[in-house]
Formats: sequence, structure tokens, C-alpha cells
Amino acid sequence: MRGLVLMREGMLRTFLPHKSAGDTSVNSADAAASGGSLSYGNFNAVGDWIQYTVNVPSAGTYIVSSRVKKHPDRGTAQLYIDGIAQGNSVDQRQSSTNYTTVSFGEVTFASPGNKQFRLQITGKDPSSNSYTLANDTFSLTKIN
Repeated sequence: MRGLVLMREGMLRTFLPHKSAGDTSVNSADAAASGGSLSYGNFNAVGDWIQYTVNVPSAGTYIVSSRVKKHPDRGTAQLYIDGIAQGNSVDQRQSSTNYTTVSFGEVTFASPGNKQFRLQITGKDPSSNSYTLANDTFSLTKIN
């Protein structure tokens, strides 16, 4: 089973998620996904979450982005890194299904090592029937 893929400076790393109690996460084959698999979080309420442990190779400032699969029935989520909100909430709902990259902005890491990347449900578009998230990759691009 493959999980979400981290893309960083030419390296791919797969990692499996943790999730909030009572919810499910699955990895599903998808030929268009990086690494051939997509990480789904199946949620039922605001406050539910999925969390990944991401290894940051060195201290510094990075642009953090994520490749997601938008769909008519998706939720809206906020990224937290080690408990601190990053950027704006991202709505994964869209009338047609396709992959897109969303940015969470610049993040400064004071030290290297494992960081907790948590996507927490903040709501959903009124036309969506679900809080589901579909995540393909996180990308870290070092800028200094």
C-alpha cells in the first residue's frame, strides 16, 4: 500500500497517514497520481483531520504546496504544521474532477527533522455532499 508522496529536491518519499477517531483513510490506485496512488481522508464533520509525518532536511524557509485531486464532493481544509496554521484554507471542491497544486505559502523551519503536517476540515461548499479530501503530494521548495 502506498501513501501520500513527498516531493523535495528530486526525492520522492512515501508516508502513511494518521487520522481523527471514527474516520477512515485509504490509499487508492490512480494512474494520474504521483507514485500511482492517492491518499483519501473520508470525514464526516468539521474538525476531522488527517496527519502526515514529513521529514524536513534542513532548517530554512520553504514554499509548501500540495497537489490535490479536486472533485464535486470534497471538503475544505486548513494545513497545520506542528500545530500552527499555514496559509489559507483550501477548498478541494470543484465542479469537474482534476488535479491542481495549491500553495500554503512560505514556512520557516528553525530545525530539521520530522514535522507533523495536519489537514483539518474547516467546512465544505454548500454544493458538496462530502468532507472527503484527496491528497497526492506535499512539495517543499527551499528558498533560503
